[in-house]
Amino acid sequence: MIPHRKPEAMNDTFEMVPPASSAIIVFICIIGLLAAMTLLFSWMSYKSMRTSISVQDDKLVLDTAIYGRSVPLSKIEHQKVEIIDLGKGSPWEPQLRSNGIGLPGLQIGWFSLRNGEKALLAVTDRSRAVRIPVSDGYTIIASVNHPERLVGLLKRE
Repeated sequence: MIPHRKPEAMNDTFEMVPPASSAIIVFICIIGLLAAMTLLFSWMSYKSMRTSISVQDDKLVLDTAIYGRSVPLSKIEHQKVEIIDLGKGSPWEPQLRSNGIGLPGLQIGWFSLRNGEKALLAVTDRSRAVRIPVSDGYTIIASVNHPERLVGLLKRE
């Protein structure tokens, strides 16, 4: 009988061939893109929490992430400015987001409304929003503190 011998352990290490420089460049680009997206979304989040509407001299200024704009007061249909409820069945209920952010409790951007109008929304409270029709064929709808004051101010202009 031949005695059973244990084979000797093999401990060899083989290193990989280094990646081509193009793989490293792609990896760096992906990291850079992720960093840029993180900064963009952080800025959008910050800005969406600090959205405002102000009446300055002869214009209405909507200050929000990406979708902000300045509208001359002469283009606002002053007598149609009103406080509305965007709830189910409302003619102003947002139906389709064409470009914007639609999260529970936050709608910012361009939307189509139930009544077919195009609207720029900055809404956090759907039960008390201000509707501001603009003669350029769209409506601004925004949630603001003290909507009665904004409506009164715009109807006086």
